[in-house]
Amino acid sequence: MIPYRVRSPVAFMVFNRPSVTATVFARIAAAQPSKLLIVADGARSHVAGEDEKVREVRRIVQSIDWPCELAVNFADRNMGCRNRISSGLDWVFAQEERAIILEDDCLPAPGFFRYCDELLEKYRDEPRVMTVCGSNWLRETPSEHSYLFTTHMSIWGWATWRRAWRTYDVDLKSWPQKKLEQPFAQLLSRKEAGALTRTLDNLADANPANRTVNTWDFQWFYNCYVHGGLAITPAANMISNIGFGADATHTGALANKLANIPVRDVQFPLVHPPTIELSREFEQAYYRTLIRKSLPERVRNFFRRAKKRLRKAGITRDTVPAQ
Repeated sequence: MIPYRVRSPVAFMVFNRPSVTATVFARIAAAQPSKLLIVADGARSHVAGEDEKVREVRRIVQSIDWPCELAVNFADRNMGCRNRISSGLDWVFAQEERAIILEDDCLPAPGFFRYCDELLEKYRDEPRVMTVCGSNWLRETPSEHSYLFTTHMSIWGWATWRRAWRTYDVDLKSWPQKKLEQPFAQLLSRKEAGALTRTLDNLADANPANRTVNTWDFQWFYNCYVHGGLAITPAANMISNIGFGADATHTGALANKLANIPVRDVQFPLVHPPTIELSREFEQAYYRTLIRKSLPERVRNFFRRAKKRLRKAGITRDTVPAQ
């Protein structure tokens, strides 16, 4: 069987981790993109030995042995996650109509590239679809289709179009006005809505010294959400984040339940949903599995005790009259 060669440009975001970079780069190399765009951050002056690691990473990602146009955007100083990724993607979409995006620790299943190619083409002119995700943090969502439409999304292996990215604003200039409209009121969890609001408040602060979060991805979720955009999420997880550990920027805890999630490769031909509709089943399962279970133990115990008392009183969901 002839290996699949990806048609879309691939953008690879790297920094200072040669080992994981080499592993993910090998998977990219197997797909042989005809155009590869590398975005790299610079070393931090106060971190001993980081210069050498950054140079090694850049050597790895330029070791191309297949026909390929290579474009590089290497920072000569450290810009941080927020500014490096956002400016790097600005650079990517200034020259490309679509792209598949991987960070240095996001290892895709082999079929991920064809999956992205086909969906980028199918939904290229569909404004309701703003991103194609390779991750399913629930691991698997029972479905007769290859993917679902969701509001929750992951940027561990994803793809999008220039038309969607041009709506993005890393500085969240629209947030003060949008906040007044309570845009997250429709989320299943008030806890999640509150956490998002506080995070966006912090990210939108005009004074960088006041920001406690140095990231770009909450802005992307917010952007898609307030534009009514949907994400494509695969029915089974296709990306394993292999970067959890002490040298990670945001994924330090090896015990995290999202670390090294197993992948299941997609089957072709893809089975497409007949309509573009939000998967309520996915959103509810996401809430139950990833939001509600993250509540503090004392809060979960309160709800357990309340349910037990109601059951003893003979009150269940089935006995409560409809309003």
